[in-house]
Formats: sequence, structure tokens, C-alpha cells
Amino acid sequence: MKLKKNEIKYLSQSFVPQTPLSVFGNIEASLDGSEYQSLTDKGVIVGNAYSKEALEILTLLTGPQRGARFLAQTPNYIVEKYSYKTGDKTVLSENHEGELEFSVMADTTLLSSKFTETFGVSAFSTTEIEDSFTPEEMTALFALTDLLRKDLLAKYADFKQTEAGYSEEAVLKEVSGDYRNGLKGMFLKNYRLEIPGANEIRNALASLEKREIVSNSGGYTLKGEYRRFAENFLVMDTICFYEAFAILPAGEVATMAKLAASAGKNDILALFYDGDVVQFNTISAVQLLYNIEAIMSCPEFIPPAEPIVPPAPAPTATAPATASQAPSVQAAPGSWTCSCGRVNTGNFCAACGSRKP
Repeated sequence: MKLKKNEIKYLSQSFVPQTPLSVFGNIEASLDGSEYQSLTDKGVIVGNAYSKEALEILTLLTGPQRGARFLAQTPNYIVEKYSYKTGDKTVLSENHEGELEFSVMADTTLLSSKFTETFGVSAFSTTEIEDSFTPEEMTALFALTDLLRKDLLAKYADFKQTEAGYSEEAVLKEVSGDYRNGLKGMFLKNYRLEIPGANEIRNALASLEKREIVSNSGGYTLKGEYRRFAENFLVMDTICFYEAFAILPAGEVATMAKLAASAGKNDILALFYDGDVVQFNTISAVQLLYNIEAIMSCPEFIPPAEPIVPPAPAPTATAPATASQAPSVQAAPGSWTCSCGRVNTGNFCAACGSRKP
């Protein structure tokens, strides 16, 4: 079923949104009087009533409890997809020549096939990085990466030689600059973060040096896998942003957003920022497809279970409890814990996208 935005706005008069995630409550469009006829021509309205197929989808779209969004920008086109989950049914929405095409996904494991044209299906990645950073550290690291990327591109164009290192002044200038193809700008803009101050960047550089991610011998340089990553991640090809939404028991809407970019079929980075730390990974295209599939399947937002801590016992002459007597963490029924630490109930990890063991 394909609908224009003004047709969705027209339908919202009959299908009143029941949750903040409903498509009928999030479409802004003006009516032009042609909506009833166009919906009749498409078979959505038949005999002054809704067709059975259209009614199922439209009803599901009024009160979804969970949802997800995927947006990717490539050199040649933009991909936009949404998913809405009501009960055990998922409706997928895709942009198609100016219209939104809605369909019921009987099997969400088929979602991976919807994204293969964007990133491919390679199982190989050039580098293997998995680490966590503060937003300031991530900004400083990406600024250094951008400096090296620009120098290498200039070297390949036979303009100048690559510098051995970068001064603090050069890093601060890169942080405050607006390099259109920079990783630093991509990170800050997509997560709507403010540019860190000079002292914050200085502290971040000191931290990265202490962690042996960068070195400073007359100039800051990237080390090991991080330098190798920068040397390969030269021309950014595709950027995507994908996020999941869920209505919590108290009624508020929770969200979880991830960011990924590619510079070739074997050079893909993935970021997950939870408001405190940034998880930075270099992954293969297959891993990214699993990750996107996990998000677009509208995962449940289940926080890790709190351990049950008994009250302290009264002093006695008996020996203290052994480690084997320590209380265990109680997980929700049917849940499983991913290697990243997230407790899940679906087939994919809601944090890193890994499949259920």
C-alpha cells in the first residue's frame, strides 16, 4: 500500500493516533481535496469503506508501542525506512518515488535484505577496533583522524607530504572547523552535540595519550589500529543513522540511536552514544546488517535487572559468607545476556546487534 503524505493526513481523521509513535500523529501535510478519489483509485477505499488489506495496516499504525527509523545518505540517493510494531506484528514503511510504501513484515529476519544495496554483504573488515570513549575523547580522536585523512588525500593528489604529527593548535583548529567530509562533524551533528572547549580537548588528548591511542613526540599522531583505520577511511561513501523507539510503562518515549559510516566495502565504523559514553567499533558489512536488522525489528527496551542485595546480617561469631553464597542477578523470564552486557528478549541484542546465541 502506497500513500502520499497528504493522504496519510486525510486518513488521520478516521484513524486517530493512540500513541506518540503513530504515523498519523507525525505527518505534517496540507490537504488539497483530491485525497478521497486518489485513495479510491489505489484501492485503499472500496465502496466507501476500507479494503481488508488496507484496514489491517492502517489499524496497526494507529497504536504502535515500538518503532524504528533508518536514514542513509549515499553519493547517489537517500534511503529512508520506518518500522512500527503493534503486538506481534510489524509494519515496514519505505520511501518510494515520493510516496511511503507500507507492508506487514511476517518475518523480520528478512529485513537484512532491504539494506544490502546500501552497504553490501562483505564479512571482512580492514581493522578491528572496539572501544569506549567520552564525547570529548571521541571528538579529539576524530579530529586527529580527519587531519591525517586530509593529508593522505593531498599526498595522493601529489600536493604535499603527510605530516609526522599535529600540534595542539592544529587539533583545536580542526575541532572548531567545519570540514564537510569530516568524521568529527558527522559525530557532533548527528548526535546534536556542542563543540567541546579547548580545555576539554586538551584533557581528552592527554587521556588518549595515556591510553596509548595517540602519541605525542613533537606532535600528536595516531597509533596502531587507529592509524590504520584513518589511512583506509579516506573517502566517506555512505552515512546512516538508525534509531529505535519504545513507550515505557510510565508513558514516556525512550530512544536508542546508532550511527554508521562506510568508506568502501571493508571499512565501516559504527557508533552508539548513550549520553555518557560512545561505543566505537569498526565492523564488517554483515555485522552492520545484523545491527540494523536488530534495530528495525523494534526491540524491547529492557534495562539490566538490578541484583537483589539482602540486608547486612547482625554480627555473629560464625564465619563470614563465602563468595558462592553471594546473591545472583535475577534476569527477566525468557531473557538472555549478550556479551556486551545488555539483557535482551528478542533474537538480536538491542545494544550491539549481535544474534542470540
